[in-house]
Amino acid sequence: MECGFQTCLYTSRLKERWRKVVVASGRKSQEPNRRYFATCSRGIGDILGAEVKTMVTRNVTTVAASGVGFEGDQETGYRAAMCLRTAMRVLEEIGYAEADPFDVYHVVKNSVDWKAYLGKHQTFTVSVRSSSGGDRAIRTRVKDAICDALVDQTNARPLPPRSPKEADVAIFVSFHDGELTIYRDLGGESLHKRGYRPPTIHASSLNETAAAATAICAGLAKSGSSGMIVDPMCGSATLLIEAALLKLRIAPGLFRTSYPFEEWMDYDSAAWEVVLEQAREAELEPSRVLEENSFLGNDLHPAAVELARENVSRAGLSEVISISEGDIEDLHIPDRVSVVLSNPPWGLRLADEDGEAWKKLGLFLKQNARGGDAYLICGNGEATKELRMRADSKRPVRLGNVDCRLLKYHVLKAKDSAR
Repeated sequence: MECGFQTCLYTSRLKERWRKVVVASGRKSQEPNRRYFATCSRGIGDILGAEVKTMVTRNVTTVAASGVGFEGDQETGYRAAMCLRTAMRVLEEIGYAEADPFDVYHVVKNSVDWKAYLGKHQTFTVSVRSSSGGDRAIRTRVKDAICDALVDQTNARPLPPRSPKEADVAIFVSFHDGELTIYRDLGGESLHKRGYRPPTIHASSLNETAAAATAICAGLAKSGSSGMIVDPMCGSATLLIEAALLKLRIAPGLFRTSYPFEEWMDYDSAAWEVVLEQAREAELEPSRVLEENSFLGNDLHPAAVELARENVSRAGLSEVISISEGDIEDLHIPDRVSVVLSNPPWGLRLADEDGEAWKKLGLFLKQNARGGDAYLICGNGEATKELRMRADSKRPVRLGNVDCRLLKYHVLKAKDSAR
């Protein structure tokens, strides 16, 4: 049974508490393990968990549908913010207590040494997730508690930020079954906002973390995976961009010019430089990847094609990804397609009268991707019937407010399909 975000945080609380560890880098001889929780779209927690174990730390405490708990030093947190492709947020726990809704003010005020996290001239924002509702009231109590605590400790009340995005410290509070956990958010803004897409995008656009999860499910993180990777209905090209970034081993955090934690009072610049250097050194030359892979996107709509090319350019992938304009019916590819990644129209997302787009997609797969695999995202089970194919696997994923499925289809070779 899948657990929601609140339950994931609660489960993380039940794991072992603080431990002392020796930091391998030698910069610090001993430091208490910090507790982190990385959030993700519901349904891809196992993918994120594998990412954490591979890219960040083996010290994972919780893997659940909506997030992953883990422990480590400051460098561990920085590496998570830099490298995790499927994480929406990386949160560091700074306080915990049992409480009821009426005690929130006193618990927040007294359970954290706020002057250690907020300087006199620093600003903060508060976000709340509560299983019992009343998020707005709890957020007000939390803000008042932090302000009053700082007045008591420093004789100065913090000023509000000019905008939530510009706050020095983003505080996140989870309140579930009488347990209140206080975090600070390493990324501030959601980590899906890499920076290669414009601030305002179409409501139907797939977010970057879900696109990255799709590429990982397609096996593109594995060395030796080769062939042509195609999105015949690419829209803004997010799926192809995330697939190429994965193959090139370009960390998603490298697109950001700064992180909020660089202004935190306990910021460790040496640890951050280590993470930055390792991320840069891990990148592969495009020519090396293009020896085994090629990336092609296509879309019927000129505006989508223009946007896709702009996004590809901003991501620095113009020599890696090609974008064409035209109907999928006219897209004939001379080389064998090994992987198709696509988020076709499915009614709630974009109009697709009579499932025409899915009919055309089915024909495209049978004409161009025999023996390959297709990974398709859909939020309308009726639409997929037009493919005339049976899915090998269906992964439930919550994207925004829609329950979707990440579907895998193996496209049979001509002889196999005739049997």
